[in-house]
Amino acid sequence: MIYSLDANVLRCICHNDAGAAAVLLKLDSLGFATCGISAIVAYELHRATLNFRLTRSTRSALSAYLAKLPVIAFDGEDAAAAAQLEREIKGNTPGVNDLMIAAQARRRGLVVVTDNVKHFQRVPRLVVENWLKP
Repeated sequence: MIYSLDANVLRCICHNDAGAAAVLLKLDSLGFATCGISAIVAYELHRATLNFRLTRSTRSALSAYLAKLPVIAFDGEDAAAAAQLEREIKGNTPGVNDLMIAAQARRRGLVVVTDNVKHFQRVPRLVVENWLKP
């Protein structure tokens, strides 16, 4: 696995927002085996399906992607990396969930794919790509 997809990328696909076609082309060319989602992203997506008013087709699409993409477990080493990262960037954190996603990806050498580049650019030595805006 090389890429860790952020929740906003999958939501974009499910809503068929601008950029969805570019993301799908990239996924088709790379193959789903090269991509995964953090357990934190899985939580965000499950939470969205339970707490937000989604159409049946959007809910179904999110569930299909959750079933297709491997979930990267957030383990003790990831937790330690997140605590260290929070200390490194001293109050300039992107929010708890994004901090944990970033720390996990950086520790594991994964590229974070997101439309929220601004949050993740604060993290030193993290590679970030935006497939929605090629």
